[in-house]
Amino acid sequence: MKNPLFEKDILYKTGTEKEPGSVCVRIYPPDITGRVPLLIEQKSNHDPLEYIDPIIAVLQADIFDRMQIDIKTQSIPYFKKRQEKDYYLLKFSEDGTYSTEATKSPYS
Repeated sequence: MKNPLFEKDILYKTGTEKEPGSVCVRIYPPDITGRVPLLIEQKSNHDPLEYIDPIIAVLQADIFDRMQIDIKTQSIPYFKKRQEKDYYLLKFSEDGTYSTEATKSPYS
């Protein structure tokens, strides 16, 4: 298993001021194509797949803008929900929309 280069917990908006969502983000070394694998793991009771837009916005502004990396074209984001064994690969299309696909652990 690869070791992450960087790990950080982030908060994101959920629509209720008193209860932000929380995820742990792990950034791994770039793959052979130069894309950066990310593992985004649920920490709060909020389903991260329901809050993809605010999570990606925070990651882009807080981490990836500093490195001049566009998260939508230069990363491979995986989401991990608590109490589920599957991971979810996030795929962005050219028109800015996205889809998720259940998959096995990308890091085992």
